[in-house]
Amino acid sequence: MTKLSKYEKETIINWNEAENLASIYTFNASLKRRLAEFSRKYPLLCRLERSTPEGSVTYLLDKSRLSVRFIPPYSEERKAAASAYDREHGFQVVQAEKKSPEIEAIYEKIPGLHERREKAMGNLYGYIRVSTRD
Repeated sequence: MTKLSKYEKETIINWNEAENLASIYTFNASLKRRLAEFSRKYPLLCRLERSTPEGSVTYLLDKSRLSVRFIPPYSEERKAAASAYDREHGFQVVQAEKKSPEIEAIYEKIPGLHERREKAMGNLYGYIRVSTRD
């Protein structure tokens, strides 16, 4: 058994119009935990169908219990309001350091690198929140 790469550890949601059940196949630890908890609470709506030695699970879930939510990006007004709230309630905005031209060139060559880095750093809007409370 070879170790799977992160790329190979995928999540697949199979939803078709003919059946009342959706199939969720995943390696994602958070999703596996949430599905296990949901199936314990509601065994008639969700059940574990299969788990593999590689770490994947497949759950069958009543389609009425599954939704897909799209979250639009915050508007500039919403970001400004959140920033004002943070300043008022003890948060301080710290600007991210400027990148050198060499680093900027690397970011331009690799699509999505900047977004992946910001997501990994928890820095989606180009600044870091620092609590000033004691």
